[in-house]
Order: sequence, then structure tokens, then C-alpha cells
Amino acid sequence: MVITPGSKWGIFMLLAQQAKPGENVIAFSPHWTGYESMCRGIGIRLQFIRLKEENNWKPDFEELTSAIDAGTRMIVLNSPANPTSHAWSEREEKELISIASEKRIPVLADDAYRDLCFDGRPDRPFTEEIRIAHTFSKTFGMTGWRLGYIIVPELLARQSIAFNQRSISNVPVFIQEAGNRLLIQKKKLAAKARKNCQARAGLAARMLGTKTEMVVPNAGFYAFPKIPASIPLPAFLDALLEKGIGVAPGPAFGNNPHHIRISLCRENKVLRPALEKITETVEEMTSSAT
Repeated sequence: MVITPGSKWGIFMLLAQQAKPGENVIAFSPHWTGYESMCRGIGIRLQFIRLKEENNWKPDFEELTSAIDAGTRMIVLNSPANPTSHAWSEREEKELISIASEKRIPVLADDAYRDLCFDGRPDRPFTEEIRIAHTFSKTFGMTGWRLGYIIVPELLARQSIAFNQRSISNVPVFIQEAGNRLLIQKKKLAAKARKNCQARAGLAARMLGTKTEMVVPNAGFYAFPKIPASIPLPAFLDALLEKGIGVAPGPAFGNNPHHIRISLCRENKVLRPALEKITETVEEMTSSAT
């Protein structure tokens, strides 16, 4: 294990060490925007496998196999995913790892939201084929402290420690001590966080389901609904802002021109009226478009 200032640095560090300019990394989309900026900065190509909402965001392994070429140096698995809050099944994850292992390509498991799988999955077991990146930001709400870690083979761990020493030096000791205290209580805190996330996902599904298209999340704290195609997304976002509601536009996460990402991190007394305003805005703009 190597301690990092948030999992973002750990992911960047692994990408920088695993791939050279001109080579490529495969990820699944809709995707976290950070992968693009990191790969662009390093000079490597990020190749996307598009997941389809109508297929419940499930992976197409034939498409993955076809996408792998001589320049592929890593496959990114973000499950549960940002922005969809969808977690792959354990069978799907095993199949991905099996394909990658057969091709001798490591898997970067971005497990930022793994503790928030509603089915309560244990920590991912480490194998030589996997590089695990994790953060304290999501499970513990420790965002501003910038604390994370990677779990990698010993040689790569030594290289990563040297990488840190040449760049950030280290994460401040008092922050590491705070994180250690949280790890002692992880089982209880993660269970509480999952319970809250699942309840809020259910609320969002009930309130948005009749006005938008949405795969009900099975993990995490986002909703990623699709608004009617008749509503211009920029105008919809502006209308929400006028009502004091801020959401992230779907195109930020790939080719999602009619989606929005909603954070469900607030308590119900804040979340419920916000969701009501979103559904009201969909109704108003749908009526005006017809």
C-alpha cells in the first residue's frame, strides 16, 4: 500500500508509470472526467467502451476484446461508476479481469465508491493483475483532507514511493492518523453511509422516474437521469440555476447530450424539494416544447 493525497493522485501516478505517450488506456463511458484530463496531460490516448442505458449500463465484453490492441497498457474499472452510480456484478468484474489477465494487461480498479455498493461488498481482494486506488473522500466524507491509497505489486509500490518523494513528498502525518482512526470504524461508518445512499437513491427514483428515464442506482450517491430530448439541455440547466438547483451536465461525462448528474448527498429536507423543482422544470419545459 502507498498513501496518496486522494485517489486522484494515485490514479494519475499509476497511469503515468504504466503507459507512455502514444500508448492507450481503455475506460468505460459514461466516465469520470478526471481520466481524460490525466491521460491528456501524460500524452496517452484514452479509448472508451460505451455503456448503454437501455442495457442497464452493462459491459459488452466482445467490444472490449476488440478494442484491445498492441498499444493498450491498462483497463480502467470504475465500479461503482461516477456518474451513473452503477456497480458491475461480481461475475462481470471477474470476466473483465479474466480478459485482461489473458491479454497480460493490468486492471486499474478505481474503487472510490466500492464501500457504497448497496449489497455491502467486502474490500476488493488484491491480485497481481489489479492496481487498486481508493479514497477516504466518499465513504467517510473526508473530501478536503485529500487522503487515499493505492494497493499494487511490490515493485510498483517502490516506484510509486519514489514518485511521491520526487513530487509531493508525503501526505501530512496528522491526516494519515485521522484516516487510521476512521479505518478502525470503517465497517460501522460504511454501513451507515450505504443506508443513507440507498434511501436517497430510492427517493430520487420515485420522484424522477415518471418524468425522466433513469436506471435506478445500485450504489453510490448520484442519479443520472435522461431528460426528454425535446428539452434543450443548456436551457434546462439555466432554468434549474434560476431555481437555486445546480446539477452537472451529462456531456461532461461522455456522449450524454440529454443526461444530468444529480448529487444525492444532502439530507431529505434539502433533497426532496430540490428533486421536486427538477421534475417541475421538466414538466414546464416539456409543455412549452409541444
